[in-house]
Amino acid sequence: MKSALLIFGMLTAAVFAGTVSDSNLGYSIALPSNWVQLKSKPDQHYFRDSTRHYRGQISILKYDIDKASYPTPENWSQAQFIAYKLSVETSVFPFGAVEYYDSSSAAKLGPNWAPEAFSVLYPGDGDPTYCEFIRYCAVGNVGYEIYAIGDSTDMIQNVDFYASVIASLQFTTPIASIAHFSDPIRHGIGIADPKGFFDLVGRELPEGPFSRATHAIAGQRLISKPTR
Repeated sequence: MKSALLIFGMLTAAVFAGTVSDSNLGYSIALPSNWVQLKSKPDQHYFRDSTRHYRGQISILKYDIDKASYPTPENWSQAQFIAYKLSVETSVFPFGAVEYYDSSSAAKLGPNWAPEAFSVLYPGDGDPTYCEFIRYCAVGNVGYEIYAIGDSTDMIQNVDFYASVIASLQFTTPIASIAHFSDPIRHGIGIADPKGFFDLVGRELPEGPFSRATHAIAGQRLISKPTR
């Protein structure tokens, strides 16, 4: 599978210090030095650099899969991946661009198919505000949305670092599925909250300035090639 940084011509891989896990969400992940795990929600965990050298954050969000709608794990991942690209590239606000994606059979987290994309998202004035690297992966009756999100400068410089942390994910059997996925196409606008800044589906944005940007959760075409 091609590196996300082929589109930027740089490489910043993570050096891991240890592994953290959670039996409820059903995962383990290797974290670099100074990174911490935050269990701020029962169905979503965040990972951040406590020193703020890396200013983006990584999140893993769990969904309960409706097997009638998505008979196989791959069906769920495919639907979310398609929806992500459609939302990023066709939403009026924000206007965004999927700069890189890989939905080939080689795009996996462990043995599980996990298509990925890197997107630049823009506010109304056209200047890039933030970027995200995102993957979808399903295991049995549980689906995962895994993403790194942050300031566009930090994300463009360090996307391969974030991607390598996400690539260390391993999935186990979760105790219970918590969140319920109802629609593969979802749109959100960044809003302020006394405890932070979130989009309308509850995804926390790393820092205050992102509150004025719209954050979309969307999908992709299933032909793999980097875009420029």
